[in-house]
Amino acid sequence: IYIPLPDLATRLALVSRLLDKQKHDLDKRQLKELAALTDGYSGSDLTGLCKDAALGAVRALGGDIVNVAADQVRPISFADFRNSLRQVRASVSRDQLKHYDEWNAQFGSLP
Repeated sequence: IYIPLPDLATRLALVSRLLDKQKHDLDKRQLKELAALTDGYSGSDLTGLCKDAALGAVRALGGDIVNVAADQVRPISFADFRNSLRQVRASVSRDQLKHYDEWNAQFGSLP
């Protein structure tokens, strides 16, 4: 079964949902920008990106991590996402997507 990648609105909803119970300081504009920057990302890619960005706040503690309570860790920031975007990439290339779309058009389900 072919499931297309999420569109902009769906990526925005997914990222918002993934951050829903996390301490972050992203505003609506930044969330929209993040959704735009993740064009080509799957739901799984977005989950990985959010997890990596959440670890940015923990990484910033360095050696102090053992002395800081969980509620004292700073919120996830847009900068954390910018850094994570350098590491967590879309797992499906544009070329692969083209082949999936062609296959689905030829062999996919009937209307």
